[in-house]
Amino acid sequence: MIVKQGVSIDLNIEAAITPLAEYDGWREEWARDPARPQTRWSLLNDLRRDGAVIYLTSDCFGPDVATFPRLLARLGKSHDVAFEEVVWRSTGLPAKGLGLSDVLGTIRPGRRADLVALDSDETVDAECLLRVNRVFLEGQLAVQNGRLAPPIRRAPLPSLRP
Repeated sequence: MIVKQGVSIDLNIEAAITPLAEYDGWREEWARDPARPQTRWSLLNDLRRDGAVIYLTSDCFGPDVATFPRLLARLGKSHDVAFEEVVWRSTGLPAKGLGLSDVLGTIRPGRRADLVALDSDETVDAECLLRVNRVFLEGQLAVQNGRLAPPIRRAPLPSLRP
């Protein structure tokens, strides 16, 4: 019904990759069935395979926002999730769910985008998100080789709000 009705699931990534027994209450001993889900991510695998809209989000704010790429890399590595899927579930799907997919969330002409250039092949190395080479904010170079680039003065972008 969730997939059929188009219900979206906001999945806190840190909670998604932490063992259920550690994150969602007290520990109880049970006979470990290998098919039994051990994390929220594995708990939602059937829904994911059936096409459920599952966003990857975070409760982090302030300086902790910088931990989000590390969490995305951990999901990819620990649960064998393709890099493209991790990125899509943390960018394109949330934009679509917010009704902003015609403005952001994907890389296409005329859309607003912040881009990250990585130092390795993301299809081989799930932790490449931790080694950023360049960052472009609204089309302007903002970070190069781990250092802030000089600011470029430009006209403000139009608001996303109608």
